[in-house]
Amino acid sequence: MNDETNVPQDNDMTADQSEPREATHYESRKYRKRAQAAEHALHETKRELESSLARLAELEETVSALERRARVDQLLAEAEAIDLESARLLTEIAISEMEEPDVDAAVAELKRRKPALFRTKPRMTAAQSPLPVHGAEAGARTAAIATAAEAAQTTGSRTDLLRYLRLKRTR
Repeated sequence: MNDETNVPQDNDMTADQSEPREATHYESRKYRKRAQAAEHALHETKRELESSLARLAELEETVSALERRARVDQLLAEAEAIDLESARLLTEIAISEMEEPDVDAAVAELKRRKPALFRTKPRMTAAQSPLPVHGAEAGARTAAIATAAEAAQTTGSRTDLLRYLRLKRTR
């Protein structure tokens, strides 16, 4: 009888021991799922970080380009560029070809190579001339301007308008 009672007791012990095994198996699955979720979140975060870093680099490059363009525009305005767009494009090309970009040097070189893009000393017109225009010469010039103005107004021709403007400018 002792043997029979001992056997079920052993079976009871085994049944008690199987409950902790099931609980540890359940917990290990739960931890495994949590670990997988954490790994997935880590990969997502790494991907977002890489994307943010790439965007940051792109924005830094854009800011740098805009600052350089503002500096180029400022220097070209100070150098009295006539055609700002053309001068800017030529300056940007020169800067891109330099090993170490130097905006000041590029603008100076452009002004030396292409002086037609920059304003020179203003030409003196007859109105600004230090020599006074006297009497009959001044009257003849005024009459020519009036005649050209009337012709430009009546014909509407560009040629006549340009002739009038040239005469008026050299007054």
